[in-house]
Parts: sequence; structure tokens; C-alpha cells
Amino acid sequence: MKKFIFGLISWVLIAFLSLAMGEIAVRAFVAIKGRPIWVSDIYRGYKHTPHNRFVYNFNGGNVANTTDSHGFIGQEAPFLASNALKIVMMGDSFTEALQVLWRENYCSIFEKTLNERRPPPARPVHVMNAGVSGYSPIAEFQYFRKELASLKPDIVVLQMYANDVFEDHKAAAMGVLDKEGLPLALSKYFRRHNQVPDERNVWFRSREWLLRNSRLAEFLNRMIDKSLKKTREQTVMCSRDEFNDENQFFIIDERSPLFQNVSFREELLSRTLFYVRKLRQEVERVGAKFMIVLIPHEAQLSLKKYPPHVGIYFKDPPAGTYLNDRLSSFCRDEGIPFLDMKSVFDKHPGEDLYWPQDGHLRPKGHQIVGESLGEFLTAASSVPDRSSRSAAAILKTDSN
Repeated sequence: MKKFIFGLISWVLIAFLSLAMGEIAVRAFVAIKGRPIWVSDIYRGYKHTPHNRFVYNFNGGNVANTTDSHGFIGQEAPFLASNALKIVMMGDSFTEALQVLWRENYCSIFEKTLNERRPPPARPVHVMNAGVSGYSPIAEFQYFRKELASLKPDIVVLQMYANDVFEDHKAAAMGVLDKEGLPLALSKYFRRHNQVPDERNVWFRSREWLLRNSRLAEFLNRMIDKSLKKTREQTVMCSRDEFNDENQFFIIDERSPLFQNVSFREELLSRTLFYVRKLRQEVERVGAKFMIVLIPHEAQLSLKKYPPHVGIYFKDPPAGTYLNDRLSSFCRDEGIPFLDMKSVFDKHPGEDLYWPQDGHLRPKGHQIVGESLGEFLTAASSVPDRSSRSAAAILKTDSN
């Protein structure tokens, strides 16, 4: 009996020391290489690593950025303890904007523009950059419901893009949905979900605690996620036209077979608008205002010469405006303030608004979007349409 107890204690100590050494080794590695920009999340598939400093490498260069305690791009700001007007900017990689310094992205410029156009006694404005690469309305609905609603924002701006319809369809196929079609859990890859996470379960809480506090657990979980990228299920599903990333902009490509399949196109667009409507309901449930801004694909602009990345997705640009038109009609009917940046970008031809090899916005593009958003909210009352009048009302209700 004594031998058994001694052996058991020895194995426990060995296991503990092994885990401790693994934790130390991983932390040493992280101290040199840095933590990953994104980590897995049971509800959203993945999210930003909080309290992080990193360098993002892309075709246009290398950019250093940070995340705060919420995982927002940018430095920590004491907005929650102040009287600031809190604006949450939701969106995909265009809002996330890892291709520029955080002070140069349109969230920062939007904040600066509003503060300049709203002198005291109006409350100061703070814009939170909640953009995450690859997110679309289904993930943004989940993000707001699970995390952002607790911040009690005053205004939520949803940035949309031409691949949102495709991304919603793909994310829904990879996730677990309720009877209404709303997400219960999302994934970054195609895989089998055993069950919906139960927050009351002790194993679930322990796992989440470990992922937050242990670099070793974070590393191992990341390795598991990477392995899912190479599974047969992932490969087979992504080879299908409806999930193939080469078709991600089908909703503005009139030559695409997916676009020409009217029932398929309308079903997927209706689902995206369903998620947008549900997100708006969640936003208004916490007493916040809601608006939408649409960033155009560079292929939608009338350019003399299109950069190489456009040719990957479009054979004969310019691309169409089907999504723009339908989203405009939707917002007008729903009374949602809507800003289509295509009409603004069309006034700046040949100004290098996008990175030529990357397709995301350069500092000039961010400046135009940020200033346009600020002007839209503060001067929209002069534009005679329902959407713009409701945009002006967002700030008219603000008071000390």
C-alpha cells in the first residue's frame, strides 16, 4: 500500500513538474516570438488575444500594433469610467486594419473627426475598434450578444463588405445553430460539434480558465486548431463552389454561376439580412443606436488599371453593385442609417486607396472612411433621405 501511494505521489509530481516546465518553456518562447494575434473561441470560432503586442506581416510591409484588455485593436482607454459617448465599430479585416498603425485606422480618425465637430459641452467620443478579420454578421451578432452588450455602448456601427454573404453561409455551415438559425457556437474550420457549450459545466469553466491563464494550454489548443485545417472534412467542404474562397465575392459578380443561381443568391442574402436585423435588435435592446457602413471592393470602382489581386476574383471588372443596392433598400425600409462608401471613393479615383497586392485600405483610404463617418453622423440632416435623417438623430439625442 505504501509503495502504491509513493508511486502515485511520484507520478503526480512528475506530471506537475512536466507541466510547469512546459509552461515555463512556452512562456519563454512567447516572450521572444510574441503571442498569436488570434486565439480560438468556443462561441465565435476565434478572437483577438487581449493585452497583446504583435507585428503583422503582409505584402505591403510589417506593421506593429497592440490590443487592449478587451482584445480591441489599439491602446487601453479609460472610457468606461468617463462620461464619453461610447461607439463600438464592428466589422471584418477592414475595421481591424492590421495593415496600418492603429492611430491611422478609420476608427481612430472617426473618433478624432467627431470630437473636432462636437465641441464642448458635448460629451467626448471614444470609438472602440471591435473589428476582427473574417467576421461577418453571423459572428458579429454572436460577438455583440456574448461580450460587447455588457459594455453598454451608445452607438454601434456595423461595417460590411462584399464577402459577408459568402462568409455568413460558410460560418453557419461550420457552426451550431438554434431552431431560428441563430448561432450557438461557431468554428474556424469544418468539424463535428459534439454539443453546445454549457457555461455551468465545471469542465467547460476549467478549460476556459486554462486558456485565459496558461500559455501552454493556449499553445496546445492552437496546435489542435491548426490540425483541423488539414482534415479531410475541411478539404472536401472547401472544394465545393459554395464554400470555395475563390467565390467569396459572388454577390457582386454577375458572371458567377452562384450569382446567376437566383434562388441560392436570394436565400443567402436573406440570411445575411436576417443576422443584421437580429444584431440591430440586440443593439437596441441595450439602448444603443445602430448604423451600417459598406466598404466597396476595389473591383467595384471604375479604374483605368486594376491591381493584381482583383484578377484573382474578377475576370472583367468593374464588379456590380447588387449588394450595395439591396443593402441600401433594406436600410431605407428598416430606418437604419446607411453609408455606402463606394459613392465617396468614386470621387477619389487614382489616389491609391488600397494596397495593390493586399486589397485592404491604405492610410489614405482610412482617412477618407473615418472623416466620412464623422461627417455622416454630424451633418446628415442636410441630406434629404430617411436613412440620413435617422443618422442625424443618433447624435441629436446625446447630452451631458
